Formats: sequence, C-alpha cells, structure tokens
Amino acid sequence: MKILLVYPFFPYFKSAHGTALRMFHYLKHMSKNNEITLCCFVEEPDKQYLPSIKRFCKAVYAVELPNPNLFSRLFNTAFSNKIRIARNLYSAKMLEAIKRCLENEKFDIVHFELVYMYEYLKRLKNTASFVTILSEAEIMSRAIAERIKQPKSLLANAISLLDALKIKDYEVKAWMSFDKILAISEVEKQEIQSLCPEARVEIFPNGVDVTFFDSVSGGASEEYTLIYTGNFWHYPNEDAMLYFYKNIFLTLKESLPKLRLLVVGKNPTLRIKNIARTDDNVIVTGYVEDIRPYLSKALVFIAPIRIGGGMRGKVLEAMAAGIPVVATSLGVEGIEVKDGKHVLIADRPEDFVLKTKRILEDGSLRQQLSSNARKLMEDKYDWSIVYSNLEKTYQKVISESNK
Repeated sequence: MKILLVYPFFPYFKSAHGTALRMFHYLKHMSKNNEITLCCFVEEPDKQYLPSIKRFCKAVYAVELPNPNLFSRLFNTAFSNKIRIARNLYSAKMLEAIKRCLENEKFDIVHFELVYMYEYLKRLKNTASFVTILSEAEIMSRAIAERIKQPKSLLANAISLLDALKIKDYEVKAWMSFDKILAISEVEKQEIQSLCPEARVEIFPNGVDVTFFDSVSGGASEEYTLIYTGNFWHYPNEDAMLYFYKNIFLTLKESLPKLRLLVVGKNPTLRIKNIARTDDNVIVTGYVEDIRPYLSKALVFIAPIRIGGGMRGKVLEAMAAGIPVVATSLGVEGIEVKDGKHVLIADRPEDFVLKTKRILEDGSLRQQLSSNARKLMEDKYDWSIVYSNLEKTYQKVISESNK
C-alpha cells in the first residue's frame, strides 16, 4: 500500500510528545510492507533525528512548527482551549506539502494522526479519490470532562465544561468527515459511536516493544521502591503524582518508613519538585535517556491516574518489563487485564495502600503478576502484532471504500 501519514509532531521516540513513540513504531513496522510518505511538524531540537526516520520513508516533508512557544503554552495548560490548539497548528506550508503529495502521487491511505489534523482535511479538495483515516490517541472532550469530576473552583470547572462542549462539537464534525476512525480502546470506540453514530470506528491500540524490556529483571529489587513514569507537562501525570503522594504514599510510609518513590520523566513541575525537596524518600529524576535501569530498581509500578483518556503506554512498558502494577481502573483502561491476574486495581486510596503493601510483602504474588503481565504483552500488545492488525484494518477499509 501507498500511505501518506500526516502527523502534528515529530515521530521519534526522543520527541517530547506522548504519541511520538507510537508513531516511530508505525514507521518502523509499516514501512516493511508499505511505501510511506510522511508530512510532520518539526522543531529545532528534533532535526538531528531526521535521518533516523527518513530510512523508513519514501519521502519526508518536515515543516517548521508554527508558533511553537504559543503552542507549548496552550498545550501544557490544564484548562487550555483545544480548539485554539488546532487552529494554532494550522500552517499554510503544511497544507501546501500535503497538497503537493496528493497531486504528485496516488495514495491508497491518507492517515491523519490526532484530531488537530482535521484542520487540513477541511481544506483539501477531491478527497473522494483516496481513503481518509483519523487515528485518535485520546478523545479530548472525554478527557476534559474527567477533570470536572475532580474538586476544583467553580470557575475552573466552568472553563473545563465550556472547553469540553466546544471540542466535542469539533470532534463530531471531524469524525463524520473521515472514511474510518481508529479508536485506541473499546471504551473510546463506544464513546465515539455514542456521540457520532455515523462514524465508522475500528480499534488501533497502543503497543510496546517487548524485546526492548528483556533486560529488566521485573520485581527483583531488594529495596522497597515504587516507580511512576511520565511526561509531567501532561496534566493527568502531575495530578496522579500529587494525589498519590498526599493520599497513599504518606500512609504507606507510616508502616514502611524506608519506602522510596521514583518519579521518572520529562518536565517535572514545581509542585512535584517541591515534594522531593521536603521528602528524602522521593526521588525526582527529570528526563532520563533509558527508562530500563530505573524500572529495574522498583518492586511496584504505580498508575494512580484519575483523569484523562486514551491508553497508557507507561503501563504497557512496566508490564513488558515484568514490574507488578497497581493501578486505578482508568490507569489500565483499554488494556485487557484481569484484576488479580495481570495487575491489581484500586480506585480508593485505602485500597491502593493495601494492594501496594501486598505486592511489596509477597514475593510469590510479585512473580505471578510479573509472569502473567509479560505474557499478555507478548501475546497481544507487541508492536509487531499491533501493526500487523492495522495493516488488515487498512486493507478492509480500502475494500469497503472502492476508491
């Protein structure tokens, strides 16, 4: 198949955006049997990695990100207007690059990653000549609505509600405009179909490079150490850590005074750094080149996520590494886990405390969870399996469309 991929960030695993790793593996795996042309935005720090992605593509059109400073401020704000983000991602140069690709070549699939790229489909003509696909890593209106459930000021909740209504209208218009929508989980597929019955939806889940984590000896640490990973300019990650520390970690420390918490990942916020400054049991690393040595130090991976949507790659990585996981239901949403077999699920702080202690103190339970989780990743979520299934979805959409 000939595929045109339109992506609003730079698809390299060292890029700042959470979906970049997913799209890097898209290029790596889909290029084996298909011819890919890529249109993406790029910022100055990412340009050094262009050769690493060009080897997977027939052609790469890397366009300077418009208004990068303004975009970063908007995207990183907890209550940002997501419609404004989409409009600030519009670039005449990007539109020209997409048009040039479509004029010069006939593509079987034009894959737009993330709803923000709807801005470009709206401006294209003769879209009936190719199959259009929109992949959603997260339903933004749902993620914003989840924030409203957390205690905040009336003004903050009002802003979030207004934002959710605006983006929901934007999303529905986008979903109606594509030949196929790819949802990241069954939950989000059902949400899309409930909001837009006309949408034709398939599932395209997150995955993990299972062999990359072979070297991690999951749950073998001799120290009582917990770990959480993430990019902390993404508000749900900051919220998860602040909630965990205040409501769970301090309680755990009362009976386990030597318990440590590793907070690993880019852009730790001031509030998270302040926790480490006042508590010697908490280590905040900031960005690390390789997550595996830090996972090896931990007995338990925690995912106390309360807001947001999508499917957490960090949890897939922990499971592939064989690190036992304690998570909220939202933290493992979209992953076909069974509570007590692959992970332990706890939605109340007191349950999270009890289940974390169980894993810390029970070596046989750690081994059972580690083994079952790793096997699930091997059988269902390795990137090679995920992208093999995506190829089948593409072929199905092409046969249905007759374009």
